[in-house]
Amino acid sequence: AAGTINSATGVFTAGGSIGSYSNIIQATSGAVIGMASVTVTVGPLHHIAVTPSNPSVAVNGSQTFSAAGYDQFDNQITGLTFGWSVSNSKAGSINASTGVFTAGTMAGTFNAIQATANGVTGATSVTVTPGALHHVAVIPSNPYVPLNGSQTYTATGNDQYNNVISGLTFTWSVTDSGAGAINASTGVLTAGGSAGVFANVVA
Repeated sequence: AAGTINSATGVFTAGGSIGSYSNIIQATSGAVIGMASVTVTVGPLHHIAVTPSNPSVAVNGSQTFSAAGYDQFDNQITGLTFGWSVSNSKAGSINASTGVFTAGTMAGTFNAIQATANGVTGATSVTVTPGALHHVAVIPSNPYVPLNGSQTYTATGNDQYNNVISGLTFTWSVTDSGAGAINASTGVLTAGGSAGVFANVVA
C-alpha cells in the first residue's frame, strides 16, 4: 500500500513499499474531487546483507563477497559504495574496495567479513578449510610393546600448515615383519616374538 492520509489535515504517511502510485491522493469538496499521484522512495540505510553467507574457502584460497543495503522495510538502496574489512586477521585479508577475500593459513570458522556504508556495517562468517594432504602423523610415536603384546595406533592427516584434515581413511602396514603384524584397517599392532627397536616400521 502507498500509505495513509489524515482526512482532516491532508498529512500523508508513506507505507513500506516503494513505487509510484497514480491518482491515489484524493481531495473532495462537495461533488468535486481532485486527485494526485505520489511516489514512495526508499528510506535511509538500515542494514547491509553480505553474500555469500559463510562460504567455505581453502587455505590461501580466494572468495569475492558482495553487499547490498536496505532500508528498514527491506527495500534495496542502490548506488551505495561499500568498504570491506576483516575483523579477525587470522581469517585472512580482504581488498577494501573490491571485496575479494584471501584466506589465511589457519582452518576454522571466523565471523570476520564486514561491509560498511554510511556508518552501517553488515557482516558474515567464513569457514577456512584445510588444504591438500601434506603429511600424516602416527600416534603413539615409538611405544614400548611387550613380546606378542598389542598396541593400537591412530593417525591424523594434516595440510602443509598442520591443519587437521577430517574424514580420511588410513590403511596400516608394517615395513619390517620382525616387529610383528598390524591390522590393515584398525591399526592394531601385534608384536612379534623378537625384542628390538624397530624404527619407523608402522605406516
